[in-house]
Amino acid sequence: MAERPVAIIRSDNEKDLFFAISKLNDNGGVIYINTPIININRFSMFHLSGTKPGGIVGMRQSNGAYPRINFKNARNNGIKPNSFTISGSNQYMKYLIIEHGGIKGIWIHGSNNTLDHIITRYNSGDGIYISDKSSGNVLNYCYSYRNFNTRTSGSSTNGLVGTSNTVFNYCFAWDNSGNGLSLSYNKGDNSANVQYLHSACWNNGNPDVFTGEYDFNLGKSLDKNMWTIQQIIESDPSFETNYSQRRFRIVKEKLKKWALKIGLNKNI
Repeated sequence: MAERPVAIIRSDNEKDLFFAISKLNDNGGVIYINTPIININRFSMFHLSGTKPGGIVGMRQSNGAYPRINFKNARNNGIKPNSFTISGSNQYMKYLIIEHGGIKGIWIHGSNNTLDHIITRYNSGDGIYISDKSSGNVLNYCYSYRNFNTRTSGSSTNGLVGTSNTVFNYCFAWDNSGNGLSLSYNKGDNSANVQYLHSACWNNGNPDVFTGEYDFNLGKSLDKNMWTIQQIIESDPSFETNYSQRRFRIVKEKLKKWALKIGLNKNI
């Protein structure tokens, strides 16, 4: 992999990332992100389309965390395409958190790309989705959790999706509203030849995650990063107070119509 720096991003400025990726696509090289967070406000998607070896690498921050690419503002502004798309080849992303995307966290429809130590969470669709026309992509130490499809009431939202000759190595998916590990087949081909090495998934497809009841029963604090929880609180502001006082109660009459479609019609 090439190590020639294209840019070192040290501030919360989405434009810097956008223009650095344009250079990366033309010339290859590597973009280093050395800031705790980049909030995405208006860009709908970052597209790695090059064929020369290149990628984006997050630098571990002083608190030990990876840099976060946060699409929440863009999503709330009605911008809903995929957060990162990789259509090129020989591209890589390392040491990054991709969160609150309008649709998928990362969509790969190129071949021979690598994701390494990537976290995708709270996206409105699959965490990492590899298209059925791709081949030879490798995911190492990738984690995907609490992704929920806001357009399909939670269905068809998976943590990690692979296809022909995909390798998942030490990858884990949990608490997603669809499946944890899934496949996308080439049309007419039911032998995707995906390898799962030291990988696992658990507690996917559990609607109680997205009402907060699952965490409540485990004695955990309310996860307000989840879009569904944000909507419940908006519908019933007393929900958060009740939760903190160890009372779990969802008043169905106060919920918006979308909530009834995903089973949030409990009155506990």
